[in-house]
Amino acid sequence: MRCTALQRDAKGQYLFDLICHHLNLLEKDYFGIRYVDPDKQRHWLGFTKCIAKQMKSQPPFTMCLRVKFYPPDPAALKEEITRYLVFLQIKRDLYHGRLLCKTSDAAMLAAYILQGKWTTATPCISCLFFLLNLYLTRQVS
Repeated sequence: MRCTALQRDAKGQYLFDLICHHLNLLEKDYFGIRYVDPDKQRHWLGFTKCIAKQMKSQPPFTMCLRVKFYPPDPAALKEEITRYLVFLQIKRDLYHGRLLCKTSDAAMLAAYILQGKWTTATPCISCLFFLLNLYLTRQVS
């Protein structure tokens, strides 16, 4: 989603609500908006503060909806969009080595990710092992 214009004094909560409305995201508690400053440091956008005052760079600003808190029981998530966004975040974090977990848990998560990718086709076994190894190598290194 591209947001072309916000009022100069818009608060983070306004943008968050706008994004959630656009995605029809009802289970909002797990999410936040993240941005990267000019020094490549990641920050969570404060919802009660003015967006422009939180940014250290000049517009246009790039911000991303991200999982801020993983649900303790993902199976309890009610909405498909919430489950999908959590899945995408786990996949991204695992791939980039940001998800700290035991190797056996990483292998299980990678297997679930690959299983989700290949539900409509039957890949060759060597392809699956290659992709699983790719996810695990990135997670461990």
